[in-house]
Amino acid sequence: MGGPWMTLPLREHYVFHKDKKHLENVAYPLMKGSAEFVLDFLVEDNKGRLVTAPSYSPENSFKMPGTGKAARLTYAPTMDTYPFHFI
Repeated sequence: MGGPWMTLPLREHYVFHKDKKHLENVAYPLMKGSAEFVLDFLVEDNKGRLVTAPSYSPENSFKMPGTGKAARLTYAPTMDTYPFHFI
């Protein structure tokens, strides 16, 4: 999910400078491509929500049911979903 993170400065550039030409010619096409990638990558979870999965949570580990072994694979970690609010 690095692509969505990399588009955040493009949005910030527009918010700060209000440069519509940069938005039209540079930022928007890249942000749109990033959003299209995200929409293609999302899957439906068991509650019908669109989430990133499988994904990785570097700050959390979970115990696997049955084995008790540590795992880091998850769905919809914050590091994936945060940039979605801006693209």
